[in-house]
Amino acid sequence: MAALAGTLVAGTTVTGAGPHGGDPDVPRLDAPITTLTEVHAGLLLTFLLALAVLGLLWWRTGVPTDVWRRYAVVWGVALAQGGLGSLQYRLGVPEGLVSLHVLGSMLVIVATAALWCATRDRGPVVSATPATGAGSGSPATGAAGVPETERTGDTSVR
Repeated sequence: MAALAGTLVAGTTVTGAGPHGGDPDVPRLDAPITTLTEVHAGLLLTFLLALAVLGLLWWRTGVPTDVWRRYAVVWGVALAQGGLGSLQYRLGVPEGLVSLHVLGSMLVIVATAALWCATRDRGPVVSATPATGAGSGSPATGAAGVPETERTGDTSVR
């Protein structure tokens, strides 16, 4: 996740230093765009390397098919995004490709978030009935089992 975050921050600085970083009247970042682009590409490679290591670990330990499917989507989207970035750089940063590259970064975020969610397990549902009583997050109840706010009319938070 840190490599992805770094890639996104570096990409944002590249956009801010480039010719299509927002309104034409806004001053650009005064930074060498070639260096920023190289840092951005290097961080993308770091992200892909981390993704490859993660895949090797999962291959050794075994993960569900759904996780592999989402893992493949992250790879596909990230490689397409990297290819698009390389193409736009070689073509002199045409505005349309910059917009597609920004969209692609959002797709990488969504695909990575979906992969992360697929690896989380909150355990089985114990009961379909909501919990009641102390410590359940439900309103405090009085002697007759009536919520205190209904008995007293007191809606203040304690």
